[in-house]
Amino acid sequence: MSSLIDVVLYLAKQGIAFRGHNENLDSLNQGNYKEMCHMVFSKFMPDLKNVYENKINHTSWKVQDEIIKISADLIKEIIVEEIVVSGNFALMVDEARSHKEEQLSVCVRNKESSKYF
Repeated sequence: MSSLIDVVLYLAKQGIAFRGHNENLDSLNQGNYKEMCHMVFSKFMPDLKNVYENKINHTSWKVQDEIIKISADLIKEIIVEEIVVSGNFALMVDEARSHKEEQLSVCVRNKESSKYF
């Protein structure tokens, strides 16, 4: 499972799309997440390749979304903890509105932080 989390964090950090247009088994490109998982299990964990390809689908969109949500929650907790500990931070907020939806972007900068997520 940790390998799947590593794949999710890598794709998210790089801003790479997870899913492809055609994720069927006969597709030549099943999307970045499934293709990277296949590569990791084939090259580095051949003994787990059968588990990966079994009935339990650890690469479904539901699993992807759950891993992303849990990772995002953990990263937010770490950021908040760093801000509370340091006591010094800068906050920049920007709002964009359209006729259908509003979006709010929040950027927090911590003087002590040298970590990138």
